[in-house]
This record gives sequence, structure tokens and C-alpha cells, in this order.
Amino acid sequence: MGKIFISYSTKNRELAEKFIEFLLLAMGVTRENIFCTALAGTLKMGEPFVEGIRKGMAESQVVIMLITEEYLNSKFCISEAGAAWAMKKKCIPLLLVPFSKLNDTPLLGMQMGRLDDANALSHIYDELMEWGVAKKRDIAEFNKHLNRLMEYISQENRSKNQLQKTNSKEHIRFRVSDSVIAMINEMNSENSYKKNAV
Repeated sequence: MGKIFISYSTKNRELAEKFIEFLLLAMGVTRENIFCTALAGTLKMGEPFVEGIRKGMAESQVVIMLITEEYLNSKFCISEAGAAWAMKKKCIPLLLVPFSKLNDTPLLGMQMGRLDDANALSHIYDELMEWGVAKKRDIAEFNKHLNRLMEYISQENRSKNQLQKTNSKEHIRFRVSDSVIAMINEMNSENSYKKNAV
């Protein structure tokens, strides 16, 4: 069975762990056939981690990239994507960002799917089985774990959207507060001038 290298941002560790759980339980991929630094024991103690990651990618048949905002903002993640392309690995970019965010990355022009699209993940399962990376599983079992992953991603998206709305409101409130403070300071300055003039 071929090995899978999971490329992800360390800021999305929980997402990587949920995706690995999906690979293990829904697709029958074994733990030994997954290289991902989110899994304990992937990198050996005392080993230079960059060399360990390079070796892990070199030994992998497939590279799955979990592409989020954090991934695109990480030079290390973009380097991993470029290395996978340069090594001519079978690449599966899975997006949680709009396609337009891929401009100026080595990912532009690659065929990809959405991590939050059940049909895309079903198609990827077929490809992984064809490449000898995943095992044939019971459809009901696959769908159960697929639904769990979709629910997790949906919940994370709702939380992120709520946080963005809150941050936006806070930003507006601070801008208004700054404006009010500036007006008060200006009024105090004018009052001080008037007092001194009298």
C-alpha cells in the first residue's frame, strides 16, 4: 500500500487530525501509511524536523494538501506544495478557501477539490483505491465518517464566520471610539484656547 503525506498548517492541527481520522476509519488507510506531523511519533526525537519532512515526502506516493488561509500564509506550507510538485508526486489539493486565493502559488493550475464537498471526497476515495493507497470499505461506514468530517468542517466555518463578524464589529467600535476621543480632545483644546484668550 502506498503512503500518504499530509501537508497542513500547524495552525490547523485539529483539522489535520480530523482528516486523518477520516482516512483511517472511512478509507481504511493504515496509520503506518500516513506521514503527518500532527500524528505523534511521525518525527523521531532528535531528528532535524525539516529533513524528516523531506524524507517523509520523498517516501510518499500521494501528497494531500489541506489548503486554508493559514496554509496559504505559511511559507513552509507553500514550500511543501512546491516540493511535491517538483518531486512529481500525485497531488491532491483540498481547498477551504476560494480558488482566487491560489494566485501566485505553485497550486495555481492544479486540478483540485474542496475539503467541504462530500462528492469531491468520494471521488478522492476512488482515486486512492485505484492507486492502492485506500482499502475497499463498506459504503455505510464511509458515509458515517464522511458526515462526521463534513459536520466538523461546517461547525468550524460557522465559528470562523462568527469570529470575523465579531472582529469586524470591534474594529468599527474602536474606530468610532477613536473618532469620539479625537473630537473630545479637539473640543477640550478649543475650550482651553478660549479660556486663555479671555
